[in-house]
Amino acid sequence: IYYERLCGNNNIFMFRSTDKDWIPWFIDIFIECPIKLKEYLKENNIGTRLVYPPIHTQKVYSEYNNESFPITEKYSSMGLWLPSSTNLTNEQINYVCDKILEFY
Repeated sequence: IYYERLCGNNNIFMFRSTDKDWIPWFIDIFIECPIKLKEYLKENNIGTRLVYPPIHTQKVYSEYNNESFPITEKYSSMGLWLPSSTNLTNEQINYVCDKILEFY
């Protein structure tokens, strides 16, 4: 439902696998203003999370902290995870989509 409802919006980019057996654990979108959308969704009782920071910036990879990985950095700064659970109903997913599209 997320893909069907959101992929037509030019403000939203989503990766989608062509593997028929692929089951997404996280539903992520990539947008220019993830923090603003996150706050808007929170105001509408929808919990989201920003995607993880680039792995090379983590303490355990300190030898790479001064390196630049532009693609990783770009997508990390644009990513927002949407609610995903086997307990979400189609109605709830559609509500999330409605609010995202309303934001744009």
